[in-house]
Formats: sequence, C-alpha cells, structure tokens
Amino acid sequence: MHESDQSIRGLPEIKKSQFPAILDSLKKAHKLTQKEYFNLPEKERKNIAQHAMKISAMEIKNSNKFRDSLWEIQSEIDIKNTRILIEIIKKRGWVNKAQLGCVEYIAPALIFMHSPKENWNEIQTLINKEYSENRMGKDAYNLINSHINGKRLNWKPFNKID
Repeated sequence: MHESDQSIRGLPEIKKSQFPAILDSLKKAHKLTQKEYFNLPEKERKNIAQHAMKISAMEIKNSNKFRDSLWEIQSEIDIKNTRILIEIIKKRGWVNKAQLGCVEYIAPALIFMHSPKENWNEIQTLINKEYSENRMGKDAYNLINSHINGKRLNWKPFNKID
C-alpha cells in the first residue's frame, strides 16, 4: 500500500513547475557550471532564467490534462488503500511494521492522510477506538486526527511514527 500511495505522487510530472530542472538543463546546454552561472553578468543570468520560465510556463499549460489524469488514478489508489486499511484495522487493530514482521516500511498514518474526505468520519471513529485501547501510538493518532480536523502539525518523519 505504501508503494502504491507514493507511486504517482513521486512522479516529476505531478509537480506544478519544472523550472529548476529546466534552468539546470539550460545551464548545461550553455556548458555552465553552477558557479559559472552565478558569476555571469546579471543581465545574462536573467536572460537564461527568463528563458527557463517561458519553457516552464509552456510545459505547465500543455501538461494540465496529463497531470489531472494522473491525479485521477492516484485518487482511485487512495480510495482502494483506505478501504483495505480500514478493513485490516477492523479485523486486527492498528498495525505497524514490527507487529507485522515487515522488512519494508509501512505507514498506515500516511495512507489515512491521503484518504478521501468521505472516509474521515469512519477513520476518526476507528482511530479514536485504536488509540483509547492503546493499540495506536500518540504521534500517529495526533497526525491523523489533526489532518482530519484541518489542523497542521509539525510532525516527525513517518519512520518515527508507529
């Protein structure tokens, strides 16, 4: 589930702007190192950056449909992962890597962070139960609970959350 959760989110095509990558490509095309680029006269540096901005703007305009279709696929993956995780937790309680004997990293909190709003009431009930019965850690509970209730937290990396 973790791999499918990140499969499309991690693609460069999802990012709104490819400006940094395009600027790097233009520097390479001009055979400029990073240092040489920054040592160029300001006008020359601005010309290259503006060229990168124009290319980036064209790329964004032309890829909106493609990006939207990728997000539709990711949305379907999120729905499926949410249903699977809810069923697993209902059957065996909150799960973590050690409990399952997994070698690969799992992040049930991450799956719930990407769940559709339609599932939030069910998830809230589920995590309240799991936390009150001490099967779920405080960090994971607070992260999901805050997300569902529209609050932002300064959170630790997921490998620190059970």
